[in-house]
This record gives sequence, structure tokens and C-alpha cells, in this order.
Amino acid sequence: MKIWLACAVVTVMLLGCKKKDDPGEIVPPEPELKKEDVMTNLSWNPYQIAEWYAVSGKDTTFMKNDPYYGAVMRSVFLIFVDDKWVDYYFGESFPNKDFLGKAETFNLSIAWFRPLHMNYGWDEKEGTMFMKGFAQPDGLPYLFPEGVEIKLDKKGYNRLKTFEEAKATRTTGNMRFHYEYDGKTYTLLLKQMWAYAASEPKRQYYVVF
Repeated sequence: MKIWLACAVVTVMLLGCKKKDDPGEIVPPEPELKKEDVMTNLSWNPYQIAEWYAVSGKDTTFMKNDPYYGAVMRSVFLIFVDDKWVDYYFGESFPNKDFLGKAETFNLSIAWFRPLHMNYGWDEKEGTMFMKGFAQPDGLPYLFPEGVEIKLDKKGYNRLKTFEEAKATRTTGNMRFHYEYDGKTYTLLLKQMWAYAASEPKRQYYVVF
């Protein structure tokens, strides 16, 4: 009887120690973003809409598979202007002959940018960046629901500072956003684009690593 009791006590102690030290139960703290890092010089790069999808329960809808939104993702490139406005350039991809690896190359018309009729800013309370649409974009139907805040995921932020760093590491900075609309959770991934050569007057070559 004493042997069984001792075994039971040891088993409980072992299970207790295992539970306490189990790394699966340790929740890492949410990263902290600094306004000066996220918002400073944001206008230096246009951004490719690299991923865009909606989740509802077990169903996932990829916007790139939609005829309209897929075309938008291939031809519309976002830019951040005057620390306030989200605008866009038109452009298209072309075969990469200048960079090793899986880099994507694009030719953008930079003669002028068009208003997306969205603003962006910093949410002091939540400590992250947001975007919000307030009217229909110039030259496009609505891309994002009017009045819905699109929030930067603190775990989905990695912006590089120079083209040299991006080229050397063959990585591209990104910003991942989330928003809720019509019962679905949307994810939007933007990737930094790097200017590397002029293609013709008022057009520019960009690369995404």
C-alpha cells in the first residue's frame, strides 16, 4: 500500500513539473512597435499587394482568384503620401532578368499617383498603424470597405531601410494588416518595392525580393 501511495505522489509531482515547464503554455509577449520606426520615411517605397484573403470559419477566399481583385493585385501598387494619404500607381510585372532567385520585377508608371481615398495614421491607444477608406478611389471601384479600420499586425511588420540591405539579403520588408467586414476576417500583406532603374520617361523599374 505504501509503495502504491509513493508512486502516486511521485507521478503527481512529475506531471506538475512537466506542466510548469511546458514551453507550449508560455505565451510570448506581443511585440511593441515604435511610431517613429513605422511611420518615418514610409513614403520612400511603393508597396505590392502580395497577399489578400478572407477567412470565414473553415472557408478561405483568396482575392487573387477573383477576376477583378486579382487584376487589381497585379496592376495597382500602394504608396503612402504626406504622412496621411494612401494613393496608388498603375504598373505591371515583367520577367526578371536582373536578379538571382525568386525576385519579381515590375514596371510602374510614376508620372503621377492617383488617390485611393484612404488615409493612414498611428493609433496611440493600440500602438499600431491603421488605414481607413472614406470614399471611392479615383479610377477604381471600392477596394476596401468605407469606414473600416485596417490595422497593422504587430507581428507582421518588418520594413527594411535600404535597397543595399534588401539586395544583399534577398529579402523584402513587409506589412501585414487585418480587418473585419461582413462576417469575415481579411488579411492584407504589402511588400516593399525597390527602385533600381529607369525604364523610360516617367516609368520606373522596381524589384520585390
